[in-house]
Amino acid sequence: MINIATSLHRLLVTGISLSLITQKILPTTSFSNDIPSPKFNFGPASKRAPLLHGVEAPGVPMKPGGKYNDPQSVPNAAVQEWITYMKENDVKRTLCLLKPDELSCYADPGYESLLSDAGIRPTVVNVFEEGSRDECLRAYEEAVAAGEKVAVHCSGGEGRTGLVLG
Repeated sequence: MINIATSLHRLLVTGISLSLITQKILPTTSFSNDIPSPKFNFGPASKRAPLLHGVEAPGVPMKPGGKYNDPQSVPNAAVQEWITYMKENDVKRTLCLLKPDELSCYADPGYESLLSDAGIRPTVVNVFEEGSRDECLRAYEEAVAAGEKVAVHCSGGEGRTGLVLG
């Protein structure tokens, strides 16, 4: 059975190939940096899935050279700012795709406790484990059944998040 990690690997390999092809075909194409990104890279997956959104993790941990790469290094204030933004955007649930060692970057009491205390229901799925696809689908189906917006995130809201949203 193919899991999400295997699919991600295939996507990355294909993405690299497409990138090389694109550079040869469209070498003068550039993208403007003048367009501001939404706060926390937050945005809908598509118009057809209005309850499904992608977002970067609180504190954007685990980025190369990032500020919060060590255990207990993401302060609760960073998480609270993220939670406030999620609540302002009517997010009721999260689907967190961080691995256990990545989750250790959050200061006590931790990611899940802080979100739960704020009234946001977190679901944590390690996409590198067997059965993760079914867990992700179940979390999304539960959100849809409840009519609640769910924010999906890994670290930067691009790799694993893009795979799940895609």
